[in-house]
Amino acid sequence: MKSKKWLSVVLIAGCYAAGGVHAVTLQVTDGILTGATGVNVGGKLFDVSFQDGTCAELFSGCDAVDDFMFDDATAFLAVQALLDQVFVDGASGAFDSNPYLTSGCGLGSPSGCNVIVPVGLDANGWARGRLTKNEISDASDSALWQFFRAPDFTTADLPGETWALWTPAPASVPEAPTLVLLSGGLTAMAVVRRRRARVRNRPYEQGLGMTQNHRITGIGRI
Repeated sequence: MKSKKWLSVVLIAGCYAAGGVHAVTLQVTDGILTGATGVNVGGKLFDVSFQDGTCAELFSGCDAVDDFMFDDATAFLAVQALLDQVFVDGASGAFDSNPYLTSGCGLGSPSGCNVIVPVGLDANGWARGRLTKNEISDASDSALWQFFRAPDFTTADLPGETWALWTPAPASVPEAPTLVLLSGGLTAMAVVRRRRARVRNRPYEQGLGMTQNHRITGIGRI
């Protein structure tokens, strides 16, 4: 019974270690938030960077839906993820209460930092995107729509607006301690199974009057 409990603890711990307790890693250069890795968007992990420029420069021409990472629904989850996971106050900086610390959003903006996630185009060359409004007051933070002229719309001249460029995060590999823990759990499981098999075979062997030597001899004859 003790071995069962011990094995369960090892396996559960191994599963937790393999999955890991996920945490976003903020990318900060000289106190300025330039992006983040491991952002959870609808159950999938993405990396994001904040960059200035034209839509065409940053999104492969900005002239087709395939140029953008997300559709409307997922883009909404993405901009909400920025508010919940990236624009936060912590040891790396006060990126929630001071939105001007985000790359592309300078002090010249009266409305904090607006981060655009483009999602689509219309027949007239206008593009639409989801907009994260990160303002000094949390009550003013929101996820809205943004419409702009594609592909030449630029954020370079707008101190309060920048683009969010998303890419799928690389698949994570379990760390060495995790692999050791999982290996130990699987080894323990194999040991328990072998012990159970020996226990099940003993009544049958005793009924045949077999001893340890008989079993060895019998195997040798086969």
